[in-house]
Amino acid sequence: MKIREMADWKDKSWDIKNTYLHSLFRTGEITQASRKDLEEYLVVLAHADDKADPYPKQTPHFRAVVGQLLHIRISEELHWRSMVAACVSIVISALALLVAWDEHQLRIAAAHNSTSVSSAPLPPKQVPKP
Repeated sequence: MKIREMADWKDKSWDIKNTYLHSLFRTGEITQASRKDLEEYLVVLAHADDKADPYPKQTPHFRAVVGQLLHIRISEELHWRSMVAACVSIVISALALLVAWDEHQLRIAAAHNSTSVSSAPLPPKQVPKP
């Protein structure tokens, strides 16, 4: 269960939240946690009182694991955002290429039309004598 689905998560004590978090580690569900959940778990682990912590040896390791998982989630989000930006830039580049190609074709057609209108021969150039 995700913490966002728990109606009374905010009202629970830090010890209960800490115990819930350790159960996620035991079951392996921690690896499926979302970025928002991992941020909340880091807050829970930061509030773990060293004197009252029922898992004093495991808490530092859990902090490191949650921190690494959070780093991975953020990297994944940034990767997908950059992929979307890259796709948008490819589309914009393709549209710019089409517009440039169309303008080039119009210039060629205009140049062809202007030369075909004048059917009179051009006078020969006279070369000055030395």
